[in-house]
Amino acid sequence: MQLLNPVVFFRQMKTLFFYHEILKKKQRILDEIHCDIGFFENCKNATKINAEIENLREKLKEQQSKNEKEKNYKIITELSYKIAEMENVKKGYENSLKVAEDIKQYINLIKTWIKKL
Repeated sequence: MQLLNPVVFFRQMKTLFFYHEILKKKQRILDEIHCDIGFFENCKNATKINAEIENLREKLKEQQSKNEKEKNYKIITELSYKIAEMENVKKGYENSLKVAEDIKQYINLIKTWIKKL
């Protein structure tokens, strides 16, 4: 039975240890990337903003269609302000989704690069 040279043995053990550590880090990064992609997908499918804007517009039309004596201008002003605010939120949200799509493509690029390691 031939004994391994201690230097060769320790070199192989060191290589295996570092390879194992690299694989653990690679898996952790891939798991984090998967969570990020899931978050972006959930954001993309959210439609609450449009529904809320439509609901506010219906309430505003209802208030504006009342007689002059029944109109409550305070409510009309509040609804108009809320609609404008929600439109601004929607615009920011759409811009964020565009950025999120770019980030998602970048994450996929990194993911393929990591898998090649």
